[in-house]
Amino acid sequence: MIIFVELTLNYFNERYDHDCGNCDVCNNPPDRIDGTTLCQMALSAMARTQESVGFMTLIDILRGSRKSEIIAKGYDKLKTYGVGHNLTQAMWNAYLLQMLQLGLIYIAYEEDDHLKSTPFGREVLYGKRKIHLSRFYYTQPTSKKPTKSALPIGVEQDCDVALLAKLKDTRRALAKVKGIPPYMIFSDKVLTIMAHEKPVTKAQFGTLYGVGEHKTNLYWQQFTAVIREFKERDLHN
Repeated sequence: MIIFVELTLNYFNERYDHDCGNCDVCNNPPDRIDGTTLCQMALSAMARTQESVGFMTLIDILRGSRKSEIIAKGYDKLKTYGVGHNLTQAMWNAYLLQMLQLGLIYIAYEEDDHLKSTPFGREVLYGKRKIHLSRFYYTQPTSKKPTKSALPIGVEQDCDVALLAKLKDTRRALAKVKGIPPYMIFSDKVLTIMAHEKPVTKAQFGTLYGVGEHKTNLYWQQFTAVIREFKERDLHN
């Protein structure tokens, strides 16, 4: 069975097996690819590390990085080492984030942000389910003035994907309480910028693209609290 959009709301243990019709993805359907093999590569690499690595280390393993920490821990001896060398770091970032959103994996914040597979993810790993992913496209630099809807160059590639996942969890929780679609709180684009800029004060939050005075007053405390906690955790790691 091929899952086109099966979005697991990890925060609430909910799953959609159809387009919700409310989010950016449903309103602007992307070009989809069969991502089953890509997902199996990542899930297998996670399993072979006993699910003891985070986003960046997993990408380094998949791409065959020769970083000293990869070699020191023996990750270069894994069967999955380098199996995804043909994909760039930005591409793996994008596909892993989709896996997170689809509910194949989750971040264990209490275990140094290590990635863990879900029961759904294990079904994909063992060939019981197939997955479609949104095709990754590079954004080519342009000499034209960016439109208001475009992300600043480098933001999407440089944003912290682990923080972005936590911000999306917060958005889902708020949307659940208010009984509204998550996109009505903030779009994925705004959260991506938020994960890049990491505002921790009301003033900083209010200057972000797509965040007006009304939403600043409504949400600055919830989202900056998440960012502040995330940054403090980074300082102690």
